[in-house]
Amino acid sequence: MPQIPPPEPAASAPLELAFDRYEPADQRRRESLFALGNGMLLVRGSPAEGSGAAHYPGTYHAGAYARLRGEAAGEAIDIESLARLPDWTQVRLRIAGAERPLCAEHAQVRDYRQALDVRAGVVRRSLVLVDAEGRRTRLQETRLVSLAQVEIAALCLEVTPLDWSGELEVEVGMDAGVANTLVARDDGYDPRAFELLALEPHAGAQLAHLRTRGIGMEVAIVVRSLLDGGELPADAGRDGDLLRQCLRVPAGAGRGITIARTAAVVAASRGTATVVDAACAALRRAPDFGRLCSAHAAAWTRLWDQVRIDVDGALRCPIAIAQSHLLQTAPPRAHGCDAGVPARGWQEAYHGQIFWDATLSLRGLGLQAPEVVRGGLAYRHRRLDAARDAARAAGHAGAMFPWRSAHGGREVTPRFQRNPVNGRWMPDRTCLQRHVNAAIAYDAWHDVLATGDLAWLADEGAELLVEIARFWASIAEHDAADDRYDIRGVVGPDEYHTLHPVTRRAGVDNNSYTNVMAAWTLRRAGDALDMLAPPARAALARRIGLGADEPARWARIARRLRLVFLDDGVLAPFAGFDRLERMQIEAFERECGGQRIDHVLDARGGDINDFQVLKQADTAMLAYLLPEAELLELVADMGYGLTRAQLRATLRHDFERTLHDSSLSDLVYAGAFTRLDPALSARLFRQALHPDGKAGNHGTEKGLHLGAKGALLDILQRHYLGIRAERAGLCVEPAPPLDLGRVSVPVAYRGCRLRITYEDGDLEIAAAADNRSAVPLSCPGGRGPLAPGGVRRVASAAEPTVRAR
Repeated sequence: MPQIPPPEPAASAPLELAFDRYEPADQRRRESLFALGNGMLLVRGSPAEGSGAAHYPGTYHAGAYARLRGEAAGEAIDIESLARLPDWTQVRLRIAGAERPLCAEHAQVRDYRQALDVRAGVVRRSLVLVDAEGRRTRLQETRLVSLAQVEIAALCLEVTPLDWSGELEVEVGMDAGVANTLVARDDGYDPRAFELLALEPHAGAQLAHLRTRGIGMEVAIVVRSLLDGGELPADAGRDGDLLRQCLRVPAGAGRGITIARTAAVVAASRGTATVVDAACAALRRAPDFGRLCSAHAAAWTRLWDQVRIDVDGALRCPIAIAQSHLLQTAPPRAHGCDAGVPARGWQEAYHGQIFWDATLSLRGLGLQAPEVVRGGLAYRHRRLDAARDAARAAGHAGAMFPWRSAHGGREVTPRFQRNPVNGRWMPDRTCLQRHVNAAIAYDAWHDVLATGDLAWLADEGAELLVEIARFWASIAEHDAADDRYDIRGVVGPDEYHTLHPVTRRAGVDNNSYTNVMAAWTLRRAGDALDMLAPPARAALARRIGLGADEPARWARIARRLRLVFLDDGVLAPFAGFDRLERMQIEAFERECGGQRIDHVLDARGGDINDFQVLKQADTAMLAYLLPEAELLELVADMGYGLTRAQLRATLRHDFERTLHDSSLSDLVYAGAFTRLDPALSARLFRQALHPDGKAGNHGTEKGLHLGAKGALLDILQRHYLGIRAERAGLCVEPAPPLDLGRVSVPVAYRGCRLRITYEDGDLEIAAAADNRSAVPLSCPGGRGPLAPGGVRRVASAAEPTVRAR
């Protein structure tokens, strides 16, 4: 495939992502970048009048999965995949008598601009089309997915002839002939995601009613179309899977028309009449496009002002865009939507499934919007029984959450992945990444630290922590020879090493990240129980059959879990890593010509498992997630001496062997190296600012990597400004790069609001005047409560570390 020339974003307002050139080869990536959502719905940014293979219109509903079936390696396979829903955005245009439609695919494009307005939460697009006859027509589109009425998405298209008069043919359509073709066929699945129950005119609107295959989720989409503020004639006709209304309208130079389309999308697990009636009712409540915009802008502004991070210079736009995309995807619990935070958003990448890097997505918003974090945890708690069943089926206690999850609580990791180099179906063993359980525990614990919500801890949080602790205690195998515990047959965050280096059985032993985080979880589960009032603890113990001796057993296992060190004191990624062959990574990458190393090795009859090569950060995740002092203390409690110098050497050892085949990898290392190698941290952070920002970026056209966006925000706040919630209070310990500039961060902490501002070594922490109580605070100026309305200023709070090179 030829390389796509990288069109750069246009020079634009500080809080816009904008392009001022139309590039057909880059449209699908941009349609992901300009996707809009409200945590429940997401609509890709494809043009309403566009057609052809350059575009991939997509509407998705959070949690509306289908079960796609197929065949791989001669075996029947299936996967839960987020269903692509009928396309309601179509507005096809043609000048009467013209041979071709009026769109960018069949005309010259001039004066093009498409922009995501972060402040307003809308996308605007304008262009001038010059057809084969030389006639010029201006198109201006505004699109939104409403935060004020979460079932509603809408667009408004203005069509203005600039130098011609005549009739304009307009066709508004609902296309139900869509399928999950962006990813499904490549993975061996039938891409048809739903069966159509109805496609017809309904109450003056267009209706599509469907049921997702295999899962049975019912979805109704009802679309109202207005021409210049008036309803279109009710003469819709069906042509196969396309429901359309066609009409001719007069248009003249400088005198255009306006077409507004408003869609109500409702999904439910059961009830045929319910979803249709609910969608119709939502559409009736929806006002005209102008008032929809106003209501959405008001709701978006309230949310944006709550979370907005102010940053100077080159960081400002990427930080704002990262916040915007996270807010548009993460479902607040208030929505009542049973959905987690998918790895690449509510699109088809990774089939819209939820992985462990939801932790990174949630960390990015956790200091400002704890209700969003709580929504992700609610998704996990609803699947706790399924996780218990999975643990029991595997012979373990407690709850074993799946590596990849979707509609229910079952493991949905594919059994095979296709090697694009030779077409071979490679076994996929990544479901052995049991560390996802520690990630869920991490989210639950830090939610409690940030909110102080002991009621939630008693109702849901402690139950999650306890059941995950039970799992770790169960999976750890005791070795009487040295009174240590081993965790065998797992896959670490690296993902490349899925076979034991000697026996070749599935999984490696004693992955350092897994074992340390298991020990951390076992400790935190005991701490969570200690935080509960005696009646709440007793009630929880009765509900889940908690034995009085269990916390002590967890603590013992946490102290005796095995870690493996290399001869030079470096913490090994896993047992036997030093037996593997060292690879000259740069030379081999050049030889691979941009193809993944594991795929090239497999095509040559080799195996990535045989080499000291990490796909992405592994042990470094420990230094990313845990403050240095906490990590060293935890390892010491496990009976090992790990010094700061050893930790730095461990990160260096792994960094030299890491391919960074994930947009997350550079960011994890950037966070991990913040205080251990500031120059490297700053460089990695800067080069990872735009993970989806280059044309031809692999995977971006299918969805945005939200974990990378969350990590950008997390590094800025938790690593560079050193803001973190602790049991004793709010801690602020800056360690910024020299060229960070001014950063101002809003913080929500246990029902109180603060704003923390850092500039040139000076730190200001201001508490909102209406805070209900003082905030216990630890910063370079010392410890002590910060009263409502109080301000604490610390000159030279931290010496900027080093400029990125």
